[in-house]
Amino acid sequence: MSLFSRFLTGLTPLSPEQLLSSAEPVVLACFANPDTLTRFRVVSDGNSLGGGTKATFSHMSESSRSKSVDSSGEESFARFTGVLNKNVDGHQKKIRAGFAALQAVDDYSPQVPLGEMQQLQLRVRSDGRPYRINVRCDSFNPDDMYQGDMKGLPPGEWTTLTLYLHNLVLTGRGRIRSSGRKLDGNEELRSIGFLLADEVDGPFQLDISSVTLLS
Repeated sequence: MSLFSRFLTGLTPLSPEQLLSSAEPVVLACFANPDTLTRFRVVSDGNSLGGGTKATFSHMSESSRSKSVDSSGEESFARFTGVLNKNVDGHQKKIRAGFAALQAVDDYSPQVPLGEMQQLQLRVRSDGRPYRINVRCDSFNPDDMYQGDMKGLPPGEWTTLTLYLHNLVLTGRGRIRSSGRKLDGNEELRSIGFLLADEVDGPFQLDISSVTLLS
């Protein structure tokens, strides 16, 4: 069994040295497995600020003509969907309202050393809205978060999106950090998540199949 397979199955934990030396893809999340959904929670202005946004996260399956891990011909994935609404307690409030996010329940254990990894590959189906992927790494500042834009995706089509780690933007509490520190191989990845915060009222839907680290 390869190091990659051992990492996915969890049969044998990989040491940082093994991950660094393998140079094989590392799957951070595979949503074909419904158990993966339990590692994430939905956070929005609706459940944190008393806002009007509603959001859910659920496991889905549909017929697929492409090769699938499911021998029945069903492609399985996760669906992040809902309705953004900036209305907070009966008033339009644009600051901090109008957002919905998927956040990790717990950090990866052990954390994932980036080493030679340079890319994030996402298999997603968007509705065309400007979603972001959030990447949290080990840092002395707990508010540090790297973000990558998922803009310009063709609505309603499964797309494989590649983001280079050095292009991710360092943010803190939703604002770009002035230091602009870039991700490098010395970092250890703690968790990933997704965010929609365009403050545009209306329905949204993002289907997610997998997130993978590539060298």
